[in-house]
Amino acid sequence: MGDEYIGDFAIDLGDWCQEHADQIKADFGRYFTGFNGRHFERFSAMGSADPNRFAATDVLAVEALSVTVPPNSAAKLIDTEAEEFSALLREIPADKDLWEMKPSELEAGSPAWQLHFRLEGLHGVGPVTATKLMASKRPRLMPVIDSLVSELLQPPGGRFWLPMRNQLADPERRKKIADVVSCAPDGVTLLRRIDVAVWMHVKAAAREANS
Repeated sequence: MGDEYIGDFAIDLGDWCQEHADQIKADFGRYFTGFNGRHFERFSAMGSADPNRFAATDVLAVEALSVTVPPNSAAKLIDTEAEEFSALLREIPADKDLWEMKPSELEAGSPAWQLHFRLEGLHGVGPVTATKLMASKRPRLMPVIDSLVSELLQPPGGRFWLPMRNQLADPERRKKIADVVSCAPDGVTLLRRIDVAVWMHVKAAAREANS
C-alpha cells in the first residue's frame, strides 16, 4: 500500500477488475462508442491550453457526464470569479498522478480540498459536479465520484480521494487494474477507466434488479 493507510474501499480494485475483465471490455465497447460520457476527454482537452483556468469547454465536459452547471455559476467559474479558482488550481499539480500525491496533499485544508469546497459553494454545483469539474482540469489526479461508483466502493466516511490514492499506490494492484482496462481508447486516464468500469457495472446491476 501507500505510505499511509487511511481507510479503504469495500473491494480490492485489482481483484475486482480481474474478476470482471470480460464484462469491462464489453462495457467499454458500449460506453466509448455510444454514451455521452465518451465526449468528456475531448471537451476537457479543449480547455487544456491553460490548465489553471476553467473554460467553457470544462462545463461542456461535465455536462457529458450528465450534470449541469447553472449559467450564473458557470459565469463565476469562467469569468467573474475565475481568478479565485485559478489561484487554487495553481496550487494543485497538473503533472502528477493521484498515487504520487502525499496524503497531506489530499486531506482537509489542502488546495484540492479547498477547491472542491469552493466549487460546492456555487449555486447548483453539488459534490458530484464539483468532482467532475476538478477531473476535467486534473484528469490524472482527481477521480470522478458519483452515487453509483460510491455504491460499489463504499468509501469510508465518504472520503474518496485517499482510499483511491492508497489502492493505486500499490504497483502490483495498479498493474492489475491497468492491464484489464487497457482496452479503453487512448487519452483516457486510468482514473477515468476505473470510473467507467465501476459505473457501468453498477448501472447494469441496478437495471437488472429493476427488470
